Amino acid sequence: MNQTSSLEDKINSPLVDAKERFNLIMQLAKEFRPFPISPEIEENGMPERFLSYATDAIDWALKNGTESQLASARRFLIDYYCYARDIESFTTLANEMVKSDNFATLQDKHFVYLKLGEVYKDTGFIKRYIELAPIQFEVGRKLKLKDSHAHEEFNHIALAYYNLKDYRESIIYFKKSLKKLKDEERPFAAASISNNIGLSFSKCQNKDSAKVYFNNALKILENANATKEGFGTRSYKDHFKNVIKTNISLLDIHTKQYDQIIRDVQAELRTAIEQRERTTEIQAYNKLGRLFYLKKEYSNALKNLNLGESKFLMGSDNQLRLENWKWKSKCLLALGYIDEGESLSEQREKLEDSIASTKIKQTARIASVLYEVDKKNSQLEAQNMSIQLLNSKNRNKNLILVFGSIGLIGLFSFVVLIRSRNSAIQKQQMNEDYSRKLIQAQEEEKTRLARDLHDSVGQQLTLIKRKASNNNFDDLTILAQEVLEEVRTISKGLYPANLKQLGLSESIEQLLYDLDEENDAFFSVEVDNINGYLNEEESLNFYRFIQEAINNVVKHSNAKTVILNISVNNDKIKVLIKDNGKGFGNVNYKLKNSLGLKTMAERIAILKGTFQINSRPGAGTLIKAKIPIL
Repeated sequence: MNQTSSLEDKINSPLVDAKERFNLIMQLAKEFRPFPISPEIEENGMPERFLSYATDAIDWALKNGTESQLASARRFLIDYYCYARDIESFTTLANEMVKSDNFATLQDKHFVYLKLGEVYKDTGFIKRYIELAPIQFEVGRKLKLKDSHAHEEFNHIALAYYNLKDYRESIIYFKKSLKKLKDEERPFAAASISNNIGLSFSKCQNKDSAKVYFNNALKILENANATKEGFGTRSYKDHFKNVIKTNISLLDIHTKQYDQIIRDVQAELRTAIEQRERTTEIQAYNKLGRLFYLKKEYSNALKNLNLGESKFLMGSDNQLRLENWKWKSKCLLALGYIDEGESLSEQREKLEDSIASTKIKQTARIASVLYEVDKKNSQLEAQNMSIQLLNSKNRNKNLILVFGSIGLIGLFSFVVLIRSRNSAIQKQQMNEDYSRKLIQAQEEEKTRLARDLHDSVGQQLTLIKRKASNNNFDDLTILAQEVLEEVRTISKGLYPANLKQLGLSESIEQLLYDLDEENDAFFSVEVDNINGYLNEEESLNFYRFIQEAINNVVKHSNAKTVILNISVNNDKIKVLIKDNGKGFGNVNYKLKNSLGLKTMAERIAILKGTFQINSRPGAGTLIKAKIPIL
């Protein structure tokens, strides 16, 4: 700091000429360039007066200096913006430097590309990051920097897509990265990327392909040396194996074999603590909290979640905190601590909104900067906007004609309706019969399509997969598996195969289990054994009724607690669905105008049952249905 003070004294001395002052400012800039930077600069940024030093240096270089001197002065200003976290100013200047390709050194070029790429990744401008990445890594390789190998370029792009939840693209680039690694003897890195491909496939619900890559990662690790490749101590390999084994176990969480999965996660937790991997440790505690919750061991779940929460750092770990609070609020609600559970859920929503708001604002600011950077294209964009506006005007004219026609048709229909008043009841009955037949026809068609996909297309794909595997066509094998998974997903959506495999009661429980996994609300489920009371067609209608009702709650109610109770009393199946969400008014109007509610009512009518909804704004919703049985 003494040297810095001395430099500043000289910079501000009236005896120093302009050129020497520039050189002194560049010397001062280098004093603050070493990495890692001091904690003081990291926390508080550069002194504000450094901004004037940097701009003075740029002004001099523009008038009197060389291109290299101008580039050096701009690098000082880049440093200032980075440490001041002035993202907009940094992005503007960095783009100017990239466009002019004027850098004093290769190190400066690498730094600017690296930091600009981080901004693009953080704000979701992945295509822009992809444009920069090849140059950044090419420069890094020239500088012989660590982690600038060819495979790292694709790996970083893949991770960017993964963080954006674009898992299809992440798989493509992870595979490119793995292919590049074949030329290098780096098994630990290859195992890491293979594990990431497995995680991407698991996010796509492609469990078979995920298992292939997880097991491939374990196989690669047998010949890996963690210390040699810079992955920590030798024992880190055992920890990484535990992480992968947990990933494999979690693929089968739907089987409800929680004890084995818990043992695998506990092994992962133990080695994470040994390796002092705080993030992995928190993740393991969160997983245990989730698993014990699913086992309905709410106290054990809460204990693990509290241990995970104790590891959070102030002002960071927000995504882990959101996950932790999600399961913690569910446990509190399940244990009957309603106020505490709802309070924590509200805190989680506020944090989630805060994160989203910050991200939106940051993205908007960067978008504004990029608009200015791309201003040369503004005339073309304006022409396109004019064309769109013209098309919009034409559409409006068409709409006026259409609505005018509809108005005339409506007027004519009204006259006809008045004349046909005496036949209204008969027509209503015909409409109801038509609706029921339409629902039946739709279900029959869905079932037929699901069967065709499963029996015909699915079998052909399985045959292709088997032949590709026998001939060691690995890429074709995986592609066939991916398409097969897509077909199965579509088939499952068309017809819930669980109805035949598990029965009606268990299928409904599985439906609620899946929703509980995906949503923040606490689901209380009590389902009597109703298998055998309804035939196949009736069971499907009953299942669809429950599915539609619960989906409506999840999508529209913002409920913290959802109760489903299905019981058999005497000669009736009774259904009660209750939530503590926002509710709604004018139930009769909703029943007439909501397609979802009308379909639900029709399904119960097909079952010759009764259907009732009670709801008030702010007071939640209660759905009751009674189905007669023999």
